[in-house]
Amino acid sequence: GVRLGFTFEGVFRKANHCKGWSRDTAWYSITDDEWPPIHGVYLAWLDASNFDIEGRQLRPLSSFLTKARPT
Repeated sequence: GVRLGFTFEGVFRKANHCKGWSRDTAWYSITDDEWPPIHGVYLAWLDASNFDIEGRQLRPLSSFLTKARPT
C-alpha cells in the first residue's frame, strides 16, 4: 500500500473469522484531495517515456512519489 502512494490507516485485529481462525485486516487509503497529484504520478510512471526499448522501467514509482507527497 505505502509503496503505491497510500497512507497506512491501521489494522483491524481479528477482522475476519472462518473455521476457527481469525485474520487481521490492514487498511490503507488515498483521500479525494490526495488523489489528483497521485493520479499524475501514476500517469507519469506508466508513460511510454519511462520505459526502455525492451519494456523495462527507467525510474521506479518511488522516485515519482517523493515529489507528489512529502514524507
